[in-house]
Amino acid sequence: MQGFVATSLIGISLGAQYALLALGFTLIFGILGVVNFAHGGFYVLGGYLAYSAVTYLGMPYALAVICAALGTTVLGFLFERFVLDRVIDDHLATLMLTLGLYLMMSSGILVVFGPQSPAFAFPLTGVIHGHGFFVPIENLVVLGASASSGSCRFTA
Repeated sequence: MQGFVATSLIGISLGAQYALLALGFTLIFGILGVVNFAHGGFYVLGGYLAYSAVTYLGMPYALAVICAALGTTVLGFLFERFVLDRVIDDHLATLMLTLGLYLMMSSGILVVFGPQSPAFAFPLTGVIHGHGFFVPIENLVVLGASASSGSCRFTA
């Protein structure tokens, strides 16, 4: 039973990440009308930017995550402003451009970092033990961050 509860909570944490990623994909499609194939690539690129900032620049973890989010935001804004705006009404062109950007990002990450994922340790480690179950602290932090980000409401 202990393994079931722990696995369920870890699965919910991972599902919350996927839900937040899907929420961003849906917002982009709903607002811009663009099926953004590069959305997942931005997610991965942000992770590698944070890894690079911590590993090579010695930044604290939280600052590296903020810088990675800002970096991918700026890249996405520039791509939308200078590339997608020109063809925003042509859905096939936006599909091809976002797919091309994704392929360039994934190929660049593969060339720079190689095919193996680097070890990137979360700064909070440990396990919370409850009555008959345990949960890694990092999964609770991710679940909390995803829940708080996903709970933002937009009004027209």
